[in-house]
Amino acid sequence: MNTLCRDCGACCFEQGSPPGYVVFLAEPAPPWVNEIPADDPDRLRVAACPEEAREVIRLYHAGLMAGAVDGDGPCCWLDLQTNCCRWYEWRPEICRELEPGSEGCLSWRWEYNVDVETLTKSVSK
Repeated sequence: MNTLCRDCGACCFEQGSPPGYVVFLAEPAPPWVNEIPADDPDRLRVAACPEEAREVIRLYHAGLMAGAVDGDGPCCWLDLQTNCCRWYEWRPEICRELEPGSEGCLSWRWEYNVDVETLTKSVSK
């Protein structure tokens, strides 16, 4: 895990689940999911991630379909004790693209009052 992300989780507070991963595990799968190439990096990652991680997504999806889960809540992969992704190695492409210290990162940190000052000092070194 990137040390600048450690103990933050701000960008994960409104994701519900790893962005895009539910479609690969939904039963039945949406018809358009077959249009996503077999070598799509996210398709490959979700297939390779630990079964426990996939099960968490399936349970999240079932809760969402039953109306028991808020789709705008924290990502189901976010450990709320540490504010770290439990399966960081298998996170989706969109999560990988959000650079620590970038404008997007800082806006999430400002939104949730996560130590922006320390981050900006670390990034500017």
